[in-house]
Amino acid sequence: MSQPSPNPLTVTKRQLEVLTLLANGSTYKQISLTLNISVPSIKVHVFRARARLGASTREEAVAKAVGAGLIIMEARA
Repeated sequence: MSQPSPNPLTVTKRQLEVLTLLANGSTYKQISLTLNISVPSIKVHVFRARARLGASTREEAVAKAVGAGLIIMEARA
């Protein structure tokens, strides 16, 4: 019996947290306050997530993460 293939699009837990907050409309400053880390750290997490997902922009990284089912965007009223 074959094992299901792992999702090739993987990010760390922290990168996933940052991408999720970006997907739901948070700014870098809001993310830094929410996660209690610096804005430069947020930028590093986004940069590395982009690299792992093969994305050119943070918006593309969010779109790829959503498309891969890694994050779910909150419904807006």
